[in-house]
Amino acid sequence: LPTQFIRVRRYWNESAREITDLSLGPIRYLNPGVTNTQIQPRWVIDNSRYDTETVNDANYKYGLVALNAKFWRDRLVVLGAVRRDQYFTSSQQQVRQGDYPADWDSARPLFRPAAPSDWATLTYVPKDAQGRATGPAQPATARPRATNRSRLTQYAGDRFQDDFNAPPLEGYQTTKSTGLVFHVARWLSPFVNYAETFNPATAYNVLIDGNLVPPTVASGLDVGTRVELFQGRLNLSFTYYRNEEENRAASISGGPQLNALYRAIPQGSTNPLNNRGQNLIPTYVDLSTRHGTGYEIEATANLTKGLRLTGSVAVPRIYLDDANAMTRAYIDRNADVIRQIAEDASVRVDRRPTSPASMRRSRRMCVHPTPRPRPTRTTRSFSFAAARSRAGFSTRNSRW
Repeated sequence: LPTQFIRVRRYWNESAREITDLSLGPIRYLNPGVTNTQIQPRWVIDNSRYDTETVNDANYKYGLVALNAKFWRDRLVVLGAVRRDQYFTSSQQQVRQGDYPADWDSARPLFRPAAPSDWATLTYVPKDAQGRATGPAQPATARPRATNRSRLTQYAGDRFQDDFNAPPLEGYQTTKSTGLVFHVARWLSPFVNYAETFNPATAYNVLIDGNLVPPTVASGLDVGTRVELFQGRLNLSFTYYRNEEENRAASISGGPQLNALYRAIPQGSTNPLNNRGQNLIPTYVDLSTRHGTGYEIEATANLTKGLRLTGSVAVPRIYLDDANAMTRAYIDRNADVIRQIAEDASVRVDRRPTSPASMRRSRRMCVHPTPRPRPTRTTRSFSFAAARSRAGFSTRNSRW
């Protein structure tokens, strides 16, 4: 059974709003015309979501080799580094609602078993209530469930990915950085730098399908020159940069918006949840790719020994590609059941894509597979600041 919550209502004009520990004694449970009895509240685990209790493990190791070489009487400075990372992250999560045994101790978490070796290739054949096949085999990502979230008997012999914890995320990643500074003259020093970064995701971040988030990999190229004028009183720096970041993870904050639909009360029901077996989606992260280019100009004026003025201008162009790809894929896979949930709640559904103008004029709900969005352009100059500072070798420490 799902956890039955007790909600305490307090009012603004109350002189005191103490929060009483209801587990200290029995309280009256009144359901007019049905129940009038005493119940004993308990502190228990919320089993409506599988991420309220998790066990996360993370282990990282790395090795680094770097060099700094100078040629032609220190006119040419070459920098280079290679780093090898080994990473391991795992996450244990609770079983799905409907998989708890009748004698479950609700104060103790019940975790899913480890994933089998064929977890990524599990498939099943859709069946009707009599066990007859109704379609071809398809990926077994989520177990079909009854209205009360219990397992359907026709799938008793099938295995699904959400019956298990996601496999640990482990592997190796090699990143490299290289750059050079050429002191053409005492006042002129062009430079170039290429670098890669690697950032393993935390163990408790999961995708909408329950998989762990893959590592973020970014690369950047900087090309520019530094100019020293008036015997060092004026220093100018001109830089062009290009960056790219893959597997950029962004949390879907405020709770997945689809949950508002999944909580839609079906017509004739009092249960604040759909009757199509769709569980609420815990908070997850989605992936995208980001790339950008830009220019930076920095000037430093040493007016006196105790007075220095610094100014800079940046012109970034940053683009977000394939935003929320996992969410869009989830909606495409579950478009039919999403329509059914909406119709169960007396929502009129237009099964054909509707133009934005007609959607504004209509009160109907249009649920259909989502189109691939165009790249989104932003102008936040700080978007790649962290990646660039980690990836690059600074030329400011070079000898002029």
